[in-house]
Amino acid sequence: AILGFTQLLRTDPKSPPHSQQAESLDHIMKASKHLLTLVNQVLDLAKVESGHLDLKLKPTHMGNTVTDCLSLVDSLASQKQIKLFIADDPKVYVNADPMRLKQILINLLSNAIKYNRPEGSLMLEYKKQTDSLRVLVIDTGSGISHENQQLLFSSFSRLGQENSTTEGSGVGLVITKKLIEAMGGRIGYQSKEQLGSTFWFELPLAAQPVS
Repeated sequence: AILGFTQLLRTDPKSPPHSQQAESLDHIMKASKHLLTLVNQVLDLAKVESGHLDLKLKPTHMGNTVTDCLSLVDSLASQKQIKLFIADDPKVYVNADPMRLKQILINLLSNAIKYNRPEGSLMLEYKKQTDSLRVLVIDTGSGISHENQQLLFSSFSRLGQENSTTEGSGVGLVITKKLIEAMGGRIGYQSKEQLGSTFWFELPLAAQPVS
């Protein structure tokens, strides 16, 4: 309701808001969207932890999924002038829930952009293994301190970003880890302060579906 009425006020042709009102409405829109994201993530976390998450695993084309996700984070990268270097399509299928795989990728990619340095870079690479595919998301941000690495997959931990202007809920990585593990995969990372971080995950390979 807040988002809907704010949008109506922002775009009312009969009584358009003046500049100060428009700016205030934009702040309401931004804050409401952030709150909606937080609520959805907390609900996801509750579903995962209660064992009520319904996954629909099937052969999922990794390259196509990455392409779909890049279109959703491209504007965020442009705002921070982050250069994207995406490896060629590995042309393989993994056993995954397509919607949840997108959620995992969007979370890792948006984190790598949000916590990157201005005009930094983000690389996405693949490593095909015997029975799994590893996807690596590499950023040139400030890295994660050794102290904060101990809290990396803890709920509601912002890893030292509590007082920053970067929005976040502190549950995205927890959900990502639980989703990957629920799909039979695993996740890991490497991080050095001032040099950046690499987050990777592996999912089981799947045979190409018969069309």
